[in-house]
Amino acid sequence: RSPGDEDELEIPQKNVAKSLTRLLLTLRGIQVNYSINESTTLPGFLPNSGVLGMNGNWGAPGFDFVSGSQDFGILDKAKAGGWLTKSKEQNIPFTQISNQRFTYVTQLEPNKDLKIQVEGNYTRGDNYQEFFRPDSTGVFQHQSPIRSGNYSMSFLSFMTAFKDPNVVFENFRQNRSILLERLQAAYKNTMGNEGGIGEYNINSQDVLVPAFFASYSGLDPRNVKFSPFYDLPLPNWRVDYNGLNLLPWITKKFSSFSINHSYTSTYSVGNFISSLEYGKYYENFSDFSSAIYECLNDAHLKHKKELDSLLTLRFQKFNKSQIMNV
Repeated sequence: RSPGDEDELEIPQKNVAKSLTRLLLTLRGIQVNYSINESTTLPGFLPNSGVLGMNGNWGAPGFDFVSGSQDFGILDKAKAGGWLTKSKEQNIPFTQISNQRFTYVTQLEPNKDLKIQVEGNYTRGDNYQEFFRPDSTGVFQHQSPIRSGNYSMSFLSFMTAFKDPNVVFENFRQNRSILLERLQAAYKNTMGNEGGIGEYNINSQDVLVPAFFASYSGLDPRNVKFSPFYDLPLPNWRVDYNGLNLLPWITKKFSSFSINHSYTSTYSVGNFISSLEYGKYYENFSDFSSAIYECLNDAHLKHKKELDSLLTLRFQKFNKSQIMNV
C-alpha cells in the first residue's frame, strides 16, 4: 500500500460465538456482606474485674460472657453466684442490643456500553431491657421488660411510582378491609378470649401496616404477609449506557455522551416498642381502657393528696401605695 492510497477497510462481522459468550458472561460478580454487633450490659455487678475482665478467682462473670456470649441466662447465673447488688433502688436496666446489616451488590454488563448495577440492603436494630432487682421480700424479679428497635430495607415501589397518588391511597384504604377479614379469619379462635389477642378494627396497626405495604408495592393484599418485617431486601438499580458515542452526529457535537438511570426506594419502620407485660394485668383492651378512664375521672378524689404535692403556688403581694401630687 503506497502513501496516499485510499482503501476501503472491511470491518469483520461480529462472531456469533463471541456474542453468545459475552451474553453468558453478563454477570460480572456478586458481593454479599453480613454483619452483626451485639452487646450485653449487666448492672449491679459487684466483683472487681481484673485480667480479661474476670474477678480474682476467675469465676465471675465467666469466660463465655467476657468472650462475647449474649446468653440471657447470665441473669440467673449472676443471681446464683451472688454477683449482683441486692439494692431495691437499683435503677439501671439490664440491656441487650443487637444490630444487623446485610447488603448485596451485583454487576451486569450485557455489552461494553451497557452496565447495570443491582443492589439491596437491610438493617435492623433490636434493644431489650428490663430491671432485674429484688422485690420487697428480697427475691430477684424481672421487672418492666421492654423490647424496641428499628428496621429498614431497600424496597421496590416501582410498580406504583408513576400512578396517581390519590388512586394509590384509595387502594390503601380499600386494602384495610381485606386485611381485616384475613386477620379475623386467621385468629378467630383467640380473639377476645383470655390470653388471646383482643379485637381488630379497620384502623388497627396490624391492619394498616400490611395494607400500606401491599398498596405501595403493588402486591396482592390477599397474599401479603402480616408482619412488617421482611427478611430479603428488594433490589434497587443503576443503569449506565454509553453506546450513543458511536453515532457520528453525537461525536461531532459532544466529547462524551451517556444515559444514566437509577432507582432507589427504602421501606423503614423508624421505631417500634413492645411492652412484654402487655395483658398481664388486664385480659383485654376494653378492660385496660376502662381502667384508664376510671383513673382519670376519679384522680381528683382518690389521688388528691398526690396531685396536691405536684402543684406549688408561689406569689408575692404588693403593699398598698399612695400616689401624692406635688
